Amino acid sequence: MSKKIRSVDDGIALISLHDIAPQYEDEVVQSCDRLEELGILSYSLLVSPFYGMKRSNSFEKSVLFAQYLSALGLEISMHGYSHQTKSGTGAEFLRMTPEQIASRMKLGMSFLRKGIGVAPSGFIPPFWKAPQAITKVASDLGLKYCVIGDIIYDLKKNERYNTTWHIVSQGKGSLSHTDAFLELELGGPVQIGIHPLDVFEGSTFRLLEDMKDRLGYKFIGYYDYLTR
Repeated sequence: MSKKIRSVDDGIALISLHDIAPQYEDEVVQSCDRLEELGILSYSLLVSPFYGMKRSNSFEKSVLFAQYLSALGLEISMHGYSHQTKSGTGAEFLRMTPEQIASRMKLGMSFLRKGIGVAPSGFIPPFWKAPQAITKVASDLGLKYCVIGDIIYDLKKNERYNTTWHIVSQGKGSLSHTDAFLELELGGPVQIGIHPLDVFEGSTFRLLEDMKDRLGYKFIGYYDYLTR
């Protein structure tokens, strides 16, 4: 992997909609509608193929939802396998060996191909946390990019990009990493992660509107940015 790290352009917000799963079908549809209303047309759909380790979240049993996601024409990337460990905690891949990571990621990709009919573009682990070894696993599986923390690994061009911070909602409209708001005022590049349940509380979407209208941010999905 290249040692040089390039900064994502100022004024860019790499944006993703997390926890795409049948459990949140209605909320996902509403979130996509809200983003369209804001004029945000490029973003990454982060799908967890076996969300919460529940068979009810299988896309093979949610054909209409899978068709809806495909019809959006947006990048679909994998967001973990189940989004949690067997004990129910987050950061699913943090303590796994490379062999365990590869097995779970390979199975997740198979589920996405069967359930939605697409191969994922990239991989973003839950909480953006994973061992460094996950980048090689992702590359070996043919994925185009992988993200760990504030580093975006372009696996095809062997390049790395960084952002000043990542801001993620908590799924109920509240935001973490409030120190990043200074970076927003300065126009620094950031990653923004929103969740389906944000539609029930408006602070996340108000933040997006402020970033777009007052601060002049351009929102774009990960793969769209890497291939623009």
